[in-house]
Amino acid sequence: MNPGSSSSTHSPIEVPWILPTYLLSIDIAAISDPFINLNCKIYKFHYDSTHIKFHSTVEAENGKLVNGKAISIFQE
Repeated sequence: MNPGSSSSTHSPIEVPWILPTYLLSIDIAAISDPFINLNCKIYKFHYDSTHIKFHSTVEAENGKLVNGKAISIFQE
């Protein structure tokens, strides 16, 4: 599959932003992804080895993705 292409299990922009934002210390305030729910995102952070495994604690709290800071998740 080509990077940036869409499939039934991957959003086109689901993973590529993780590494650059982590390395550059960029704060993410919100994510809008109409295709993947919060629980699936949590799972992919923990177990997706296709792109890169995220070596940190990620959890869902009050409908937000949390890794030290809350990130609002929208499905719009």
